[in-house]
Amino acid sequence: MTIDLILALSLFLGATWLGLLNTIVSLTRDRPVDQMLFALAFVHFVVLVYWVLATSVLYGKAVKSLLDRDLSRLAMFEEILIVTWPAAVLGAIFGILGTKVIGVLDPLIMVIPFLILAGLLLWWAKRARHLTFVVVVVVLFMPYVFVMSVCWSGVQVTTNQPLYKPGEFAVVTAKTEGYLFKPGINKVEFMTGLYPKYEVPANVITGYVRVVQQITPEMKAEMMVTSPTYISVTYTPQAWWFSRSEEIELNIVP
Repeated sequence: MTIDLILALSLFLGATWLGLLNTIVSLTRDRPVDQMLFALAFVHFVVLVYWVLATSVLYGKAVKSLLDRDLSRLAMFEEILIVTWPAAVLGAIFGILGTKVIGVLDPLIMVIPFLILAGLLLWWAKRARHLTFVVVVVVLFMPYVFVMSVCWSGVQVTTNQPLYKPGEFAVVTAKTEGYLFKPGINKVEFMTGLYPKYEVPANVITGYVRVVQQITPEMKAEMMVTSPTYISVTYTPQAWWFSRSEEIELNIVP
C-alpha cells in the first residue's frame, strides 16, 4: 500500500471513530436501552483497531523512507490491513447507516451484514494464519467498553435561571451521560449555608434528578463573606466503584 492510501485510510477511520463516539454517547443519553448500541460499540472498537493498524503501517513506511530501516513486526500489520481494510470500511459504513434507520427497520436486519463480514474475516484469518488477530479483537472488546464507559461518564447540571434572590426557588436538573453505561446519581448538594442536600435512595440507580431548593438569606451571606455558592452533584459510573462529582456555581444577588 502506498503512503497516500494509508494516510487517507487513517484519516477516514479516525474521523469515523470520532463520529461513532458522538453517536454512541448521544444514544446512551437519550435511548440507553437501544438495541443498536452494543453493535455500534463493537463497530467503534473495530474501527479503532484498524486505525491503529493503519497509523502503525504509516509510521513504518515513514521510518523506512527516512532511515532506510524496515520494522519487521509492521509487515504483519500491513498484511492484515491490505486484506481486511475493505471489511473495516464496510463495517463502519453499516454502523453509520444503522444509526440512521433506528426505529424504521428491525435491528436484527442490521445484524445480517455484520454476520457476513464476521464470517468472511474468520475464513480469511484461518486461511492466512492470522486467527489470533480476530481472537484478540473479540477478547479486548469488553475491556475497551468498560474503559470507555469510565472515561466518558459525566453529568450535565443546569438551573432554571442564571441569577437568584433570597426567597426564590432554584430548580436544579442533573442528567447523566456515558458510553453504553449511564452513571447513577448519588446526591445533589448546595455547598453553602446549612449545606442542604438531596440523596438518592441506596436501592435506586437513576441518571436523572431534579431538586427544588429555596434560596435562603444564609446562602447569600456566606457567599459574600467567604466563597461563592455552588452545587455539587455526586455520581458513580456503572463500570466503576469510585464516585465522581460535578460542580457549578449558583449566582445569588442581594
